[in-house]
Amino acid sequence: MIPGIYLDRKCPVYFINNIIPGERTVIELEMHKSIDLTGNLIKKVFLLLCVTGIISFTCCSTTHKDADLVPTIENPPQTENKPPQTIEDRWGIKIKGIHLSAGGYMLDFRYEIIDPDKARPILDMKIKPCLIDQATGVKMMVPDPPKVGQLRAHTMKPLSGKIYYIIFANPGYYIKKGRRVTVVVGDFKAENLIVE
Repeated sequence: MIPGIYLDRKCPVYFINNIIPGERTVIELEMHKSIDLTGNLIKKVFLLLCVTGIISFTCCSTTHKDADLVPTIENPPQTENKPPQTIEDRWGIKIKGIHLSAGGYMLDFRYEIIDPDKARPILDMKIKPCLIDQATGVKMMVPDPPKVGQLRAHTMKPLSGKIYYIIFANPGYYIKKGRRVTVVVGDFKAENLIVE
């Protein structure tokens, strides 16, 4: 039988099936023939409100079995143990390294394009890259001289296998060889890079 509300025509009883799985709830109504049409209408509206309340109460209440499915601190959701996505998989680049340049006053970040479509956001000139010294939190930016522009590779058509660069300022030779840094370009983040 399809779940729902059924009216038995022989007696004034409404059957509500499958509100609680495996149980059958019965609501009996006493019908009076002397009540006019508006009285029946009021009863029908009242009955509809009662039935709606019963259905919403039973549907919204959780049983012990349902409570086991709700993720909590004690019962965290079960997820597959997927290996973390590598930079190569997510961004389509392979990091070649970060080196001191210009007598230590610049930091040269090099990367090779593996997948040009994935790497396109890193080459976006609207996004300002920065380099963060992990020990102190100091941020180094890309120099932007008026005649030359940003000291970084930019192209509309990145090529697979080609090496691109971003040059960061290192005023006062602040970041030394062997320091750990993070390179950030928009959503891209390469952490724990060791300056060579």
